[in-house]
Amino acid sequence: MEQVTFKLEGQSAYSQSGFLVAKKLDRETADKYEARIWKTRMHATEPHVIASDGTVSVSGMIVIPAMALKQALDAAAKYRSMSIPGQGKKTYTKCFTSGVLCSDGIVTDVEAATVKGEWINANSDGIRGSGKRVRRCYPLIPSGWKAEATVMILDEIIVHDVFIEHLKLAGQLIGVGRFRPQNGGFNGRFKPSGFQWEEIKM
Repeated sequence: MEQVTFKLEGQSAYSQSGFLVAKKLDRETADKYEARIWKTRMHATEPHVIASDGTVSVSGMIVIPAMALKQALDAAAKYRSMSIPGQGKKTYTKCFTSGVLCSDGIVTDVEAATVKGEWINANSDGIRGSGKRVRRCYPLIPSGWKAEATVMILDEIIVHDVFIEHLKLAGQLIGVGRFRPQNGGFNGRFKPSGFQWEEIKM
């Protein structure tokens, strides 16, 4: 089993769409609600705070959820469908699904309090082309963000070159967050570098 630590640099903006937990205030319009609570869509090292008057404040650093990177790697393995040498038509897809572990959130160099919101016309039910459009506001972290991530490789069949190739593909064609390339968007692309490997004994 190995542990690999590497750096990530955002090649495009990164947008988050966490689950909203704030309730509407009495007689609050949809637009005013969005303007007040969009910050709760962010993932940060510190929990957001909702004051008694409904005002939302955020602090700490922006965090990329561990499962966002894990799912990007899994999607890259499925997309690439690289055959395992000496094993016929068997690919690395299942090896990444069960043999790669991202357990910790990835802390970026971006302060949550500095993030601006991006207003878009979104589908009311979240399904593209479904009909009614509504205004939504999402946090948008500018391109150039940086972070350091650590991944556990449990399946020894995933050698260094194979992991790096799939991670690079994940950064270019899959991405993380809202409106990423995997979903036809352009946010959340990243470039990995500075790989450091460490053998972990059980």
